[in-house]
Amino acid sequence: MAFRIAYFKVHYPLEFYSAYFTIKGDEFNMVTVLNGKRAIKERIAQLASIPNKNVKERAEETNLYLALEMIERGFGFLPVDLMRSDYKVFKIEGNSLRIPLSKIPGLGEKLASAIVIARREKEFTSIEDLSKRSGVTKANIETMKALGILNGMPETEQMSLFH
Repeated sequence: MAFRIAYFKVHYPLEFYSAYFTIKGDEFNMVTVLNGKRAIKERIAQLASIPNKNVKERAEETNLYLALEMIERGFGFLPVDLMRSDYKVFKIEGNSLRIPLSKIPGLGEKLASAIVIARREKEFTSIEDLSKRSGVTKANIETMKALGILNGMPETEQMSLFH
């Protein structure tokens, strides 16, 4: 098994990383990873200083080491995109992996799946539309705003007559 894993890691690196983060990425720290190598190294150092790490901290540390390795091999991560990200799978796009919706802190797979189902019907026209059709909460919306996922999307369906 180790030989097979090593073979894919060397010969099909993006497929390997995609599969790894999709299956083992429960503690994937999207914010840190998107902030680049320095942020990843700083978080790894923070985690290394914890004497008795819990399961989540150990998993996050492993994910960060692999993310750093991937970036140092010349690959990258693309931010969550409301219309392109899968709900669960780290999709390969060019030389990068698109982070799935389920990695938005506090969102989870159920709501991420609801977003994908709703967007298949039609594109979201506003934050209000996103909330109504997918069931995301105000807290989810605030997190998405903070991460820049909703940039450029109007708040409501109402058009303004006066600018």
